[in-house]
Amino acid sequence: MEQPADEIRRLKNCISDLVGVLGFRAVWSGGEPSQIVSTLLDILIGTLRLDFAYARFQDPMGGAPVQSARLNQERKPAVPPPELRRLLDAWLRDPPHAGRMRVPNPIGIGDVSVMAVRLGLQDEVGMLVVGSSRSEFPLETERVLLNVAANQAAIGLHEGRRLTQRAKELVAANKALNRQITERRRAEEALRLSEAYLAEAQRLSRTGSFGWDVATGNINWSDETYELMGLDRTIRPTVDDVRRRVHPEDVAFYEDTFNRATRVGEAVDFEHRLLLDNGAVRHVHVRARPLNREAGVVEYVGAVTDVTRRKLAEAERLKLEERLRQAEKMEAIGTLAGGIAHDFNNILGAILGYGELAQRKVHDGNPIEDELDQVMQAGNRGKRLVEHILAFSRSGSANRVAVHVQSVVEETLALLAASLPEGVRLEQRLAAGDAAVVGDATQLHQVAMNLCTNAVQAMVGRGVVTVTLEREEVVEQRALSHGELEPGAYVRLAVSDTGSGIARAALERIFDPFFTTKGVGKGTGLGLSLVHGIVAESRGAIDVSTREGEGTTFTVWLPYSGETEAPPAEDMAELPQGSGESVMIVDDERPLVRLAEETLAQLGYDPAGFESSVAALEAFRAEPHRYDVVLTDQTMPELTGTELAREIRQLRPEVPIVLMSGYKGAKLTALAQAVGVREILHKPLISRDIAEALDRALPARI
Repeated sequence: MEQPADEIRRLKNCISDLVGVLGFRAVWSGGEPSQIVSTLLDILIGTLRLDFAYARFQDPMGGAPVQSARLNQERKPAVPPPELRRLLDAWLRDPPHAGRMRVPNPIGIGDVSVMAVRLGLQDEVGMLVVGSSRSEFPLETERVLLNVAANQAAIGLHEGRRLTQRAKELVAANKALNRQITERRRAEEALRLSEAYLAEAQRLSRTGSFGWDVATGNINWSDETYELMGLDRTIRPTVDDVRRRVHPEDVAFYEDTFNRATRVGEAVDFEHRLLLDNGAVRHVHVRARPLNREAGVVEYVGAVTDVTRRKLAEAERLKLEERLRQAEKMEAIGTLAGGIAHDFNNILGAILGYGELAQRKVHDGNPIEDELDQVMQAGNRGKRLVEHILAFSRSGSANRVAVHVQSVVEETLALLAASLPEGVRLEQRLAAGDAAVVGDATQLHQVAMNLCTNAVQAMVGRGVVTVTLEREEVVEQRALSHGELEPGAYVRLAVSDTGSGIARAALERIFDPFFTTKGVGKGTGLGLSLVHGIVAESRGAIDVSTREGEGTTFTVWLPYSGETEAPPAEDMAELPQGSGESVMIVDDERPLVRLAEETLAQLGYDPAGFESSVAALEAFRAEPHRYDVVLTDQTMPELTGTELAREIRQLRPEVPIVLMSGYKGAKLTALAQAVGVREILHKPLISRDIAEALDRALPARI
């Protein structure tokens, strides 16, 4: 009776233990292999009352091997866990495995029943070894329980390994995801910086980008393109928006360029102008290339650059180049003037000098009197022409002093009135009083005379020339036809005519040297250019108002520089006469030497003429005290006038020397003063010029 009861009790305990073992799976499920093995051994020792339990598990995936040993501390075995692991490891490696093995115990060496159970699933390899000193161990129920426990542990190890592997994969995936997120953030930041750099680069270079879908007409602009085109960024641009902003004069060229490019699918590279809504004109450079598809050109992508500054700089460069060419032309004129002045003035000097002598010999009513007057007028016109040319070569060298403007204009109008054509009337309104401007009286005379002469020549038949001179206070900057007028006090000279006016095409060039609208032989093209140069040199301004068919008004503003007295009237008394003084005359032109000798003889001097400067020096060296004064030309072969003067002054320092030249400039003036020349006379000369110069050069006579 006891045996069945014991079996039933044992069976109940086995079932209870089995349920306990199965329940512990929840404890180790998903745990680390070492934790699972340790938990398994603790459960088995407590449930089956074992002396010891040992497990070894090798991970086929390359993980570290897991092994563990547990002893039943209640039985206090003599074998420590490390020694037990060594014995069991050796026992497992030496099959066949005996059912019992001898191991040390507290009272000596004894037999222990040992049971080994395979631990693992699939490729997992391991072994579970348990032992008990009970002789009946292991019972069948214990075998079942050990196998179930080993299987449960194997499942736990397998799942643990799988979950661990999954966790590793998740960790790796998370790291990869984090790397991707980091890289994406870096890429986004790099893209943001790149876009910011591009936007800043476009702003600094004034370059915008665009895309144009040819088929749909859709246009995309960068912010800088919106800025260049003057369009609000909230507005989506259209083809019409672009076309409306193209300068009207460039529309045909713009459309032709793009139409031709889209037909053949070629790139474009051209410049044109924009006319913005505020009226500003902007120059742009457009470059674009097509994106070709199978069906043809679908889209153009390109850039538009603001080149307004470059265009303005190029225009300014062209102006400077033109000014340089003009300066070179003026320099050439100056060189030409210096070359021809001597010869031409010698010719004019002979004409005017002999003409003047002839006029003195002709009595009133003589039939040739009119012819001589015409000769003198022609000679004087030639003289003025040379003066115009020489005025260019003497630019900046004029003697700038306070000039009584009204006296200069009055003198000019008196000369003009004497030669007005029939039918032309002169009206004058001079109200400048004693106002003065800083300048050269001769140059201001040329300004007034040239403006008045042009006004007279602009009228055919009848007409009126009106000359106005007055003071004017300009309170704010004023735009003129040729420049700007700054605020300040001015003397204003206006010359108006009732002629045909000036054509618009000619208006922009009227101050260019050698530009003239007059016929051949009627104008040199130097007059207005000379006026413009003198006014600019005086820091003044000039304006032209004209209407074709109605007339023209030239207005000149010269800076007011205070008050000055009018110059005394010219003394038209008899010419100063000589008292037999000996005058040495030196000139390489024989006709001029003869003319001077005859003129000086009539004035009461004792002339001695020389056609060679070397011969004159030898004569002076031979008789240094014979000559009271020396009158010499400047431009001569062998010795120039200043070189001759230097040699003469070394022989006799006190002798007065008067120099004659067809070209009077600052350089010649300085050179003449350095060698002791008393005065420089500008050729061609008349009797009064010579008489007054000699009178000033010679000592006072009693």
